[in-house]
Amino acid sequence: MVTLVGVLVGGAVASAGALALNSYLEVGIDSLMKRTRNRPLPAHRIVPPSHALALGLWLVAGGVAVALLTLNVVATFFIALGAFNRYRLVPAVNVRGQEGADDPGRSGGARRWLGNVV
Repeated sequence: MVTLVGVLVGGAVASAGALALNSYLEVGIDSLMKRTRNRPLPAHRIVPPSHALALGLWLVAGGVAVALLTLNVVATFFIALGAFNRYRLVPAVNVRGQEGADDPGRSGGARRWLGNVV
């Protein structure tokens, strides 16, 4: 039961942190796109944006800490890997197979593949 709680809580908290970090890292792109310009960071409803960065880092650290206390090192590693690599290290390919098609502000996306696997 402790393992299940560790996976669910640690994974959920680390994932929430990854989403906050993604919002912080993509505020410039989000402000250019009509569909995303009204999100809290591009619309300047969270001032300063460093609050989103701090929240994301604290959430990822908290999720990894919960995982480390309740799971083994390998499971904790994969939760951390999923949180930090979720949106940044590998190219995005949308349903149609067009790289970066969902992101007109970039010539090639660098976001989702590993996050979808993990």
